[in-house]
Amino acid sequence: MYGGVAIQSTLFAYLAIRDTTLLDDGKRADYDQFFQHQAELLEQAAVLRGNDTPLDGTPNRNVPFAANVTALTIARAFPNDPDMQALDARLWPTLEWQLANWWEADGGWGENTQNYGFSMLESLILLAETSLRNGGPDLYTQVFNGRDIHLMCRFYLETVTPEGSVPALNDTNFYPVDPGLFRLCGFRTNDPELYFAEDLYNAGRHRSYGVDATTFSTPFHLLSWVNIDNQLAKTPDHTSILLADTGAAILRSGWGRDDQYALLQFTASRVHEEYSYGTLYLYAHGPWLIGNGYHIPAGRPTDQHSTLSLDNANQTYTGGEVVAFADLGVTGIAGVTSHSYPSLQHTRLVLWNKDRSQWIVVDDAVGDSSRHTLQQRWYVWGDAILTDENTWSFEHKNNNYILTIQMLPGLPATYTGISRRYDWEQWVSNADGVRMDVAYPGRPVRLVASLSVSMRGNTAEASIRGDSPEGTRIDAPADDGSRTWLLPPIGMESSGIDGYTLTGTAGCVTLRGEAFLGYCLMNGTSLTRQGQNLVMSEDKLYLEASFVAGKLYLDIPGETSVTFYWPEPVTAIMEAGAPLEYMTDAGLVTIRVGAGQHTLEINP
Repeated sequence: MYGGVAIQSTLFAYLAIRDTTLLDDGKRADYDQFFQHQAELLEQAAVLRGNDTPLDGTPNRNVPFAANVTALTIARAFPNDPDMQALDARLWPTLEWQLANWWEADGGWGENTQNYGFSMLESLILLAETSLRNGGPDLYTQVFNGRDIHLMCRFYLETVTPEGSVPALNDTNFYPVDPGLFRLCGFRTNDPELYFAEDLYNAGRHRSYGVDATTFSTPFHLLSWVNIDNQLAKTPDHTSILLADTGAAILRSGWGRDDQYALLQFTASRVHEEYSYGTLYLYAHGPWLIGNGYHIPAGRPTDQHSTLSLDNANQTYTGGEVVAFADLGVTGIAGVTSHSYPSLQHTRLVLWNKDRSQWIVVDDAVGDSSRHTLQQRWYVWGDAILTDENTWSFEHKNNNYILTIQMLPGLPATYTGISRRYDWEQWVSNADGVRMDVAYPGRPVRLVASLSVSMRGNTAEASIRGDSPEGTRIDAPADDGSRTWLLPPIGMESSGIDGYTLTGTAGCVTLRGEAFLGYCLMNGTSLTRQGQNLVMSEDKLYLEASFVAGKLYLDIPGETSVTFYWPEPVTAIMEAGAPLEYMTDAGLVTIRVGAGQHTLEINP
């Protein structure tokens, strides 16, 4: 399964002691002959399996590529041996052709290589490192049909690492992925950003789901990149990020060890093999929610996913359409719509309250007129300590934090405890959780769940849901008071709820008693409170106003004019130290801003 990495790694370890006093001349000759004979056998294996097979061909997942690259690694470990020089001359043209025809245009691998992609890259780096350290050609500088090793390593930094969906050894089910590859590749190709990937994943492997991932290290892992240099990791210039091409929306507060983040998986991904829509991963002082996330063959139910399922039927994956995505001051949103079943349209919104470590998950189900059963499952890497109908709490297995899941379906529901003990992957198999079943009454259904993380001993305050024909109101506790989320009716963009009017995907207001502390508008054009205009915009935007911080956060797709409410007279508006032009009228401020993210300081 792991290709030639095991043999290459053993060779690498042998070379580290070959010329030391640990071996006499006789032992050295025996071991040299052993490896050289393996190289000859590997060449035969490559030919027997079809040495003209491209790397994306099913027969070539690990043979003959692994045989070729391993035989060449051995040959370049013995550059003075005539037989090895001849073997090198025979095999290198074939391997060079295979690399030049690797299926990924960007130099990365892909899940349709059945997780052998990383092993292939690791084998290639083993060859490159052995060649370089023994006076052979520098493969790090070679280009294969417009691609090089550096580009292949960058694929991981730009596609895998930003997701960080599960802070474990890696984001696939392929154990031998070692973070050191990023540091080695960064060192050899002079790319300090690759050090960040090593930093993040090396930390993750030590705090993963109870698994000491260092036990998977091979001799190559232990020898090749230890103390290679002392260059510091370069943290990415983004935190939250939408990776639509790989099917992930990530709301992240930072890159620190305990920073919180949520990942919403919504399209087929080369990273996670996720063919089910709606899987949610959650991290706050440790990993919490677990999405199974791996391709389930047709004919097997997908009810093990941490998502919404219908009648225990097989999901029909259709991909997701992004509804909304933004990360503002202390709020954020990620949402997508998908036809996860032929008779069901499912929209999932994740509304984020950063300062509370709270996520409001809204699932809108729109099906046919038939009656169905909807099942919602939350798998948690923790031990259940409270099971009280719709409120369930779990204590993390490795710390004193509590995850409280409060389910507010808006119609009768049943709740049952569930567990996962069947995955062969140890780091995602040991999970408890809760399943909620509700009846689909032949009309659209909205399910709401409040997920919050707090220290053990703290009482989780309950969220309150209210519905009317004009929409849904969710009152959620917040550190600075109470945050009220406003949602239009299913399938609509406008609503009027309890004195609030909204045109957009979602809105919010923050109160402390009678004090009005701020508001937000997500993917919308207007928001009012008790007749007071809060936001008016020419085009859809994301906006958050914090009166306490004196800041206005904006995320705008294109240049537009924005009018917003501020409770005090404004004397200046600054962005990055520079003044911004504005007009005021009866407590409303109008500005014109360009596309992108903005943080404006409002001076009273």
